[in-house]
Amino acid sequence: MEKDVIISLKGFQHIPSNERAEPVEVLVPGTYFNKNGQHYVVYDEIHEGTHEQTHNILKFTENRLLVHKKGTVDVEMLFEKEKRTSASYQTPFGLMNMQISATSFSLKEQEKRIDYKVGYSLTIEQGVTAECEIEIRIEARHGGDFHLTSCAPDSQR
Repeated sequence: MEKDVIISLKGFQHIPSNERAEPVEVLVPGTYFNKNGQHYVVYDEIHEGTHEQTHNILKFTENRLLVHKKGTVDVEMLFEKEKRTSASYQTPFGLMNMQISATSFSLKEQEKRIDYKVGYSLTIEQGVTAECEIEIRIEARHGGDFHLTSCAPDSQR
């Protein structure tokens, strides 16, 4: 896999009292590398409605994911199968304390693409529990199968 990549992150949440919410998706350019058998993805995220950024580092193996965010949002979340971990998620709106219980991991590696999924239970402030999934696709920026479909009307293409 080359260093310059496009990263797609999709998050799904299902709260028992609600229907499954629409997924949240982020699509950003980033950097990928593999060191000592661990995958690393580094990217910056600009938050909707602002020009403020959060610097993100994802570090993962077949059964462990560490998410580190620093900037507008500050958090370090650890996902390990069959373990319950805690995280304090600092947002512009305040602090949320969370408990994370990872339930499943799936890692598929190809020459120019990596697909990674983590299923987990998320409890916020000892209250609402949601069953969640994050899907991460890392694809070589050059020579991969990644394509954006234009939404412009035919007259503007």
